[in-house]
Parts: sequence; structure tokens; C-alpha cells
Amino acid sequence: MTRYVVITDEFAVIQETHEIENVDEALEFPHGIVLSAESEKPEIGWRVDNRVAVAPPVPKTISYRQLALEAKSRGLITGAEALALVTTKTLPTIFRAVIDSIQNSDARIDAEITAAGASELNIDDPLIIAIATVITNGTNVQSFLNSFFRSAAAR
Repeated sequence: MTRYVVITDEFAVIQETHEIENVDEALEFPHGIVLSAESEKPEIGWRVDNRVAVAPPVPKTISYRQLALEAKSRGLITGAEALALVTTKTLPTIFRAVIDSIQNSDARIDAEITAAGASELNIDDPLIIAIATVITNGTNVQSFLNSFFRSAAAR
């Protein structure tokens, strides 16, 4: 189990998160709250309730604008790719590579239709899951998607 020290504001919203090896390290943060996390790392913007980090709900959809801004801020795509995505729906290299790698022709056509025609992107869409799987090398895909969609929705 991983331990964190979080610093909150007056509304118990996390402003800083620090991973610690042992509880003694928490002494470096006199106003911090020590939390244990079994799944997701507590993030800035989460609330603390009864010494438990509570994540905001994960949005089911985000817009292409939100996707482009979040992907650019995380260094997943370039600024030029982000702009092309929202202005002409030209797919960034990593997205194009995922679609091109789909072996099943029906699934590849579905992915192309989603990429070209969607006004919103759904967290449960097979294309979104496939892209997240490539980005994370198949590790903690759902955690990555939850974090990505929460951050993107706030943009």
C-alpha cells in the first residue's frame, strides 16, 4: 500500500500530493494529512473526507477540444497536432497508428467513423481504450483514462 501526504485548502480540496516511503517523512509537511491509497494516486482537485481521498466522478465524454488540450499538455501530441485535430480532425500520429494497426476491417472502419464523425469521445469507446492501451503500454489503462478524462473535462 502506498502512502501519501496531501496538503488541502480550507475546503478539504487537495492542493499538493507527495508520495512518502514511511510515516516519519510526513513530519516534513506539518499541515499535511497522511493517506493510504490502494488504487489511484490522490490528485490535485480531489477532496479529503474522513482521511480518505475522494476522486471527483469520471466524466463519460469529452470534446475534441478537451482531448487536444489535455493530450498536448501531457506531451502526447504536439501543438500542431492538437490544432489540426480540432480544426480539421486530422488525427495525431499516435492515434493514426492505433487505427492503422486494427486488423479486423469492420473494427477499423468503426474506429475511422468514430474519429471522423464523433462530436464527443466516450471513455468506453474501443478506439479510446485502444489508444490509452498503447500510451500506457497496457499498464493501468483505466486509471490513466480516469485521470485523463477528469483533467480534460476541467478544460
